[in-house]
Amino acid sequence: MRSLRWKSNTVQGMGRDRNRPVPALNEYREAKDEVGRLMITETAEVQSDAFRHASLSAWFEKLAEYAEAVWEGPLRNPFVIDVENGVLRRGNRIVWRSDNVESLYALGEWYVTRCWAEQIVKRYVICHAATVERNGVATMMVGEPGAGKSTLALNLLARGYRYLSDEFAIIDPKTLEAMPLPNGLNVKNEESAVWGSSRLNLIALPYPRGFRPRYDSAYCCIPPQTAVPPPGARFPIRTIAFLEGKPGTEPAEKVKPTAGAVALFNASGRGDAVLFETVTALARSAEMWKMQRRAPQSMADHVETMMEG
Repeated sequence: MRSLRWKSNTVQGMGRDRNRPVPALNEYREAKDEVGRLMITETAEVQSDAFRHASLSAWFEKLAEYAEAVWEGPLRNPFVIDVENGVLRRGNRIVWRSDNVESLYALGEWYVTRCWAEQIVKRYVICHAATVERNGVATMMVGEPGAGKSTLALNLLARGYRYLSDEFAIIDPKTLEAMPLPNGLNVKNEESAVWGSSRLNLIALPYPRGFRPRYDSAYCCIPPQTAVPPPGARFPIRTIAFLEGKPGTEPAEKVKPTAGAVALFNASGRGDAVLFETVTALARSAEMWKMQRRAPQSMADHVETMMEG
């Protein structure tokens, strides 16, 4: 395996307060010889809360089941969470060092799900969107980072929706169905993370300070198993909400198929004929709306109105 290239910039790790280089995400696709789930090494001596860490380990195992159900087989994964030494490793290379065990879990989830996505996109269409489901149909929320996708998903989960994925909406190009990969929701401010944890019994894991430099604080929010469908489930996509980053009070506006197809194309992780055909067909079959950013509960009201329409 060729050596990993490092980005020129560095970010500050938590705990030991030292700068650590972060590898470019697109380098992980080269890990062709490594197969398996995210490995976690830990000893009883370093577990301050054995039950909590055991729950996190079980969650990673369950998340791998979802990924393998999508792929219909094992996926490559070179990452190891080494709790005893306080590092996240890719093979023998240290990706991040932190004394905060929960931050290591949050980083491990971040890197491994993106490693899986690099592989899944070869077979499926992936859009940068959050996806939820209720009554057997899925709703996609598409938008730029910070547009409110994750926060809106949290509000919908509190209303009885089930969680499919955040950041990665996985679409089967043959059936136009959404598939669940319930990774941690990326919530970028403390208020939303606390609200979600209190209402939905989520585990909110902090990303290390500096890992998401655009935000004062950021959390990986793990959904409870009761809020997600089983691995391998599939749901037709009925509604697509395009979230605008700028705040406003204008009512939601219906999106025409051509404009919707272009927006979906631009939000997807591949640029070939399969993507073009998929987003074109999806734009014709789904109801599509765009809405400005506003209070999360108001946005959730709009999404429910779209679903009922």
